[in-house]
Amino acid sequence: MPDSKSPAWILIGRAVSVLLAFVTGPLIARSIGPDGRGETALVVALIYLLPVLGSAGLPFEIRRSWSVGAGEADSRTARLWAIICVIPAALVGGLLYFTLFANFDPAARVMAVIAVVTVPAGVSWMCDNGALIATHRFSGVFVLQVLQPTCSVVGVAGLWALGQASAASVIGVYAGGSVLTCIAGILMVRTGRGRAGLAPLLRRSIPFWGSSAAEAAANRIDQVLALPLMGSGAAGLYSVAVSLGSLPIAFGHALTGSYFSSITRSPNTGVDSPTASLLRESFVVGVVCTVLGFGAVPLFIPLLFGEDFSGSVTPGLLLFAAAPFSLFVFAATQVLGARGRGRRMTILQLIYLAVVTTLFVGLSVSLGVVGAALACTIAALVMSVIAGYMVGVPIRGLVPKLSDFRAAFDSIRKGKK
Repeated sequence: MPDSKSPAWILIGRAVSVLLAFVTGPLIARSIGPDGRGETALVVALIYLLPVLGSAGLPFEIRRSWSVGAGEADSRTARLWAIICVIPAALVGGLLYFTLFANFDPAARVMAVIAVVTVPAGVSWMCDNGALIATHRFSGVFVLQVLQPTCSVVGVAGLWALGQASAASVIGVYAGGSVLTCIAGILMVRTGRGRAGLAPLLRRSIPFWGSSAAEAAANRIDQVLALPLMGSGAAGLYSVAVSLGSLPIAFGHALTGSYFSSITRSPNTGVDSPTASLLRESFVVGVVCTVLGFGAVPLFIPLLFGEDFSGSVTPGLLLFAAAPFSLFVFAATQVLGARGRGRRMTILQLIYLAVVTTLFVGLSVSLGVVGAALACTIAALVMSVIAGYMVGVPIRGLVPKLSDFRAAFDSIRKGKK
């Protein structure tokens, strides 16, 4: 097994999370069908998105403050902020009850609101995750990554075995997993008795808020829009494709976790800089993911999810085609954060959100599930050009080399000093 401080734990955690999703996905799909799968996917997307919106940029600021030895007091204050977020979460849940959840069956509708009220738990564990990354406790990051999907596997499997699986019960399992992850984060990140001022902490974190919110929205807006634009059945097909297509981002997290500190210490953007190396390595890893995905998607979707989900194959292939560009954009965003360019991060992510939303609305309505995936692929390609320009690395520093393949493997396995 890797050393506890190896970034490989991030990759392993992401991979395990996706593999666990492959277990729960077919169970959910076969138990509640495409319609229930579409409703569940919407709520799960909101559980992911809303904590980012409510976090006020704190996870990234907590990560930076722990890296300079001032994290304990800030983490304690961040938990206070999570408690405060319970009030707006309840208000948002009430609003969604009469809007996005209006067509759910009564039990699923109520459970979806309860899931939204648990959003502050997500705010808390996201901040703890930042602290663990900053202190290179990557094995702890692994725990936070896999705990919720593990709870989902156990819970959904139990419901399926008992014949009690429904949209409402599955949503409840996901919400419960978020709460348990919050508790684990509190136990792993000790904050002592001191507490920083809330207002000063928020002033430092706000510049990262827009970027974090826009990134989360850009990554999940497709799944939020899929249900109202394409219907629950098509949304279920699309969610399966996304479950597979999201696997490459695990490598992006591992690579950026490896390079974050070195880029903070050496923020130059020359041809041989850590920034240039990270961007090249991210791209070549994406190419490898694309090749592997093209071989795996046609085989595993019918095998795992059944013939009813064969319509997810083509969208899945399109999403894997985007991997090199998606990883490049993700790495560029993290580079800006490591250099303290919170506002530039926000601009980049807002552009990404606008591009992906515009393309998704236009192509999903006209081409259905395939158009939805095509929109995400085109958006990643467009944004890779914009991101490369905003980071400022010379073009010749972005041209991949054969040595980047080995360098990427070493970065994930050993990390950077």
